[in-house]
Amino acid sequence: MLARTADRVLALHEGVVCEEGPVAKVLGAPEHAWTRSLVEASRTTVAETLRPSR
Repeated sequence: MLARTADRVLALHEGVVCEEGPVAKVLGAPEHAWTRSLVEASRTTVAETLRPSR
């Protein structure tokens, strides 16, 4: 969703910018550990949302 609505993204950790740049670069190859954890968490959440109920 973010890639469809923004050109750039900014990641904050405790109110401090830890990474910023083009959406594709930051989400596709995050350099900062905090950004990597955010991206992984969002992928997990999306996968869980799309998983069929039992």
